[in-house]
Amino acid sequence: MKAHAELAYPLECCGVLLGRTQAEDADVIRVLPCMNTSATPKNHYEIAPQDLIGAQKLARDATLVVVGFYHSHPEHEAVWSQRDLNEAHWMGCRYVIVSVMTGKASECSVFRLGQNGEKSFAQEKLRVLPIQ
Repeated sequence: MKAHAELAYPLECCGVLLGRTQAEDADVIRVLPCMNTSATPKNHYEIAPQDLIGAQKLARDATLVVVGFYHSHPEHEAVWSQRDLNEAHWMGCRYVIVSVMTGKASECSVFRLGQNGEKSFAQEKLRVLPIQ
């Protein structure tokens, strides 16, 4: 995620996280970089529809699920914006934000959408497992 964020800088990058869930926990097994098709990619991201469909197919074929998404915030902290919340729709999924300052990815934050059935973000941790 950090490498993708640095490559995309000064634009926002985005991608899909595939893995497994158990109770309230999620493990990321595959990180899939996607194309940002936003008309304003310096401060917004939109995952290309064909990338999202491809990720869902890959997840199904590998017996995984979409556990979340990631995007970068060039020259901004790794905190969600009101726009991020407004455009997040996958309840229960994790949303990772990577801060990129002067071209170097620094901090990452993870927020889960929809705990307690509300459309809100709650910060949490996420495990990224090595490729097996």
